[in-house]
Amino acid sequence: MTPLRVGVIGAGRVGAVLAAVLRSRGHEIVSVAGESDASLRRAADLLPGKGGVVRRGLAKLAVYRDEHGVCHEHSAMCPHLGCVVAWNDVERTWDCPCHGSRFHADGTVRSAYRALHDAIAPTAAADLAVRSEALDRAFVDQGITFSLSGKERPFPLDIVPRVISAAASPDARLSKSFAPL
Repeated sequence: MTPLRVGVIGAGRVGAVLAAVLRSRGHEIVSVAGESDASLRRAADLLPGKGGVVRRGLAKLAVYRDEHGVCHEHSAMCPHLGCVVAWNDVERTWDCPCHGSRFHADGTVRSAYRALHDAIAPTAAADLAVRSEALDRAFVDQGITFSLSGKERPFPLDIVPRVISAAASPDARLSKSFAPL
């Protein structure tokens, strides 16, 4: 079996479990968005071309060290839902594990996500959380649920839509699926 070199993106705990299974089978996992890197205690620990989340006091900073050794820092909090972004070593982006937004290494919004970002930027994270809870309640009221460990839960749906850029897709079939009919 040829080892795979993969990145697991935006999958939270499921991604961490998947990464562990793949590692146990001899595959190299480049990055797992949302997986914390306990060894990264300070920005000085970053190698060139790498990123990581560093705690400075009570703040979490997204730190990227460019190929010239210069560190670029910005808040690690996604401006949409307030989740902590994770470094994606494959794409060299900051990814939000909550809804899939992607940011360049310097923290600016990638072009595929710009329209969505601009549309929801004026909305406070607390308002988005209230809307998400209302959506969950509506799903429960309408029976759009599933059972997990004996507890009825609403079908998971992100209040902020995930954006998949057809241009960024390595799979031509996926790209074609976004073409107009």
